[in-house]
Amino acid sequence: MEAINRKERTYLMKMEIENNPEKLVDHKQDEDDQRIKISYIGHGLAGYYGIQRLMRGELRDEVEINAVIVSNTGGGYSDIVENIAKDYGLEVFRTPFTQEMLERIKESEYGVVMNFNQLVPKAVLEAPENGFYNVHQSDLPKYRGGLPLEYIVANGDDLRITVHKMEEQFDTGDIIYKSAPVKVWDLDIDELYSLSSKQSALALEAAIDKLIGGCYHPLPQDDSKATYALSADLDNLLRINWQRDDGEYIYRKVLAGGRNRGAIASINIDGAEREFRIKEANYFPNPAGKQFTPPGKVMAFDDQTYAISVNNGTLYISGIDEDIRRHLDGATLI
Repeated sequence: MEAINRKERTYLMKMEIENNPEKLVDHKQDEDDQRIKISYIGHGLAGYYGIQRLMRGELRDEVEINAVIVSNTGGGYSDIVENIAKDYGLEVFRTPFTQEMLERIKESEYGVVMNFNQLVPKAVLEAPENGFYNVHQSDLPKYRGGLPLEYIVANGDDLRITVHKMEEQFDTGDIIYKSAPVKVWDLDIDELYSLSSKQSALALEAAIDKLIGGCYHPLPQDDSKATYALSADLDNLLRINWQRDDGEYIYRKVLAGGRNRGAIASINIDGAEREFRIKEANYFPNPAGKQFTPPGKVMAFDDQTYAISVNNGTLYISGIDEDIRRHLDGATLI
């Protein structure tokens, strides 16, 4: 009821100001006092867009960011969050968490985490009056962990953003909001990273609106349905099995690896197995459903492009390093 009354009081104050403009200064202080204080932990594009949404979106008169915390190991991903925060006149702290930071967080009613790359200590999670909430880029409990987007691309899933109450374990805790599903077919990991960051900012705004309005019903996560998207398993996700994997799945692995990692393939050169990365590809299914050459068989298409027979179609690859490319024509990939 208190949260609802805040909105009611804000509305009444605005009405009174319209009728009594001379009271503007007094009510400006009252409005500032009534804003919901939020401690904000952010990283990367999601952290950047989240601050913009809270400062410029529909809740700009309802919330106040009283502290922004970025990682001391995030490099440029931390810098973009710090820079946008300072542009808005917000105070920024860098980890590790200190007593000064903890005292500041205790002044807030809510804490939010946007795509952070470090474990948040229990003492910090418990510091805000109503705890911390995490914005996670998957349909939890599916893809808990730090790399949900790679798994979404590789497995052809829809993108959904989940906002949940934080616990000591990663990506557990009651769910308070899920976004509508978004189709991501043909987006590579870099394109999805940009899209999901903007979607995360919208989800953050929607979740906070529910929290301060008291109009939500916490949904416990079903741990028996949990799957994980961990960096330790990423190479296994991106590794191609030409005999087993469907052509569309191989193509999605290339998209999931993107132009930095790519999908992992192997070739036999002079009796030794060599791994290489496929970072650019196009997939064309075989409409007849027939397999004319064995999966993994390579044929030169032009000087830079190679056609690889895959289950149910053909994969065209390019951008391969010269020391691998000169062995490709006529080879059968392992």
